[in-house]
Amino acid sequence: VEIRSTSWVGQVTTGDLIISLRPKIPATPLFTLLRYAYSLRDLRTFSETEFPTSEFSFADLLITQLAAETAELLARGLHRDYLRFEDEVVIPRGRVNFTQLATATAITRAALPCTYFERSESIFINRILLSGLQLAWQLAADPHLKRRVAGLAQAIKQVLSPEPLSRASLEAAAKSLDRRTRSYAPVLTLIQLLVDGCGFAFGEPQGGISMPGFLFDMNAFFQALISRFFRDSAAEFTVRDQHRIHDVFASDSEQPLRRAAPTLRPDFAIFIREKLVELVDAKYRDLWDLPLPAEMLYQLSMYALANPNTNRAVILYPTLALEAIDQLIQVRDPVNGSMLGTVILRPVDLLFLAKLSDIGIDRQAELTRLAYAQRLIFGER
Repeated sequence: VEIRSTSWVGQVTTGDLIISLRPKIPATPLFTLLRYAYSLRDLRTFSETEFPTSEFSFADLLITQLAAETAELLARGLHRDYLRFEDEVVIPRGRVNFTQLATATAITRAALPCTYFERSESIFINRILLSGLQLAWQLAADPHLKRRVAGLAQAIKQVLSPEPLSRASLEAAAKSLDRRTRSYAPVLTLIQLLVDGCGFAFGEPQGGISMPGFLFDMNAFFQALISRFFRDSAAEFTVRDQHRIHDVFASDSEQPLRRAAPTLRPDFAIFIREKLVELVDAKYRDLWDLPLPAEMLYQLSMYALANPNTNRAVILYPTLALEAIDQLIQVRDPVNGSMLGTVILRPVDLLFLAKLSDIGIDRQAELTRLAYAQRLIFGER
């Protein structure tokens, strides 16, 4: 049996076999980067001495933060909103439903049908929170964490019922956030990550083999991390995620299937005063220790050729190697050997980035972050 891992971490169970995929980065800086990338609050949920993550599943990291966020919401009080109720009440309230009263065949008890509004915790976003806690209880590996999540879920279950989790329900919950409920944003993000981690299968979508477990896409996390760092640190630049580069490919007008030509979409396009200065991709693969796959090189080569100002493209990759430096690959004309473009493999020191995301917001911290953002985009100057 041969097992290869790409950018996924977590745990998969098949029969009596449990396969655990753990990230290389230590738990404390990883947790710092997770909070930063997904805009989670720093609630100081654990210390290294009281949370030995080498024995815990990766899902437990997310669930620990979810439990802390939920406890914070419960301490403040769950959000309430006015809900419409239609019921027969002994003491009239709201508006009496005279139409229903007139059509009633007989009045069997001393109550009137009324329509009234009442503030209640049984709102959509709280039901999503309860369902997220129930999912977290199923995924938690640590027994102490499992009991803590069960207690939080029980406290909420006393006043409302769960809402089925789906992509549509989570999107609806996110869209419903306003200034009154913005404190729910972190828990919705965490629940979304847990749901995404459960929805995997091996093989084709229709005929694949589904296995119990939890897998977290570190590639998506790394892209979210770099995106936020650029936006927070490089105020003098405009950063556009998934920027579309048109007119690189074109379909023939007589193509029988009339399919549209593909469009290049690098992870980040860097602009200065509306001028494109750099195309950057982020891949969760340590290219200091591992070779660059051919498909990544082909992709970055097209980005380099599509950049008319520099004929250059950058691929950022995470590493813990302090000696890692830029690596350059030239794209040459196969006929005359002239250089057409350059692909730069640039390391991102995750431990240093974790420190930068946690050093405060004073002027010196801003300058330090700006300098490193410029280093990641343009290299050493």
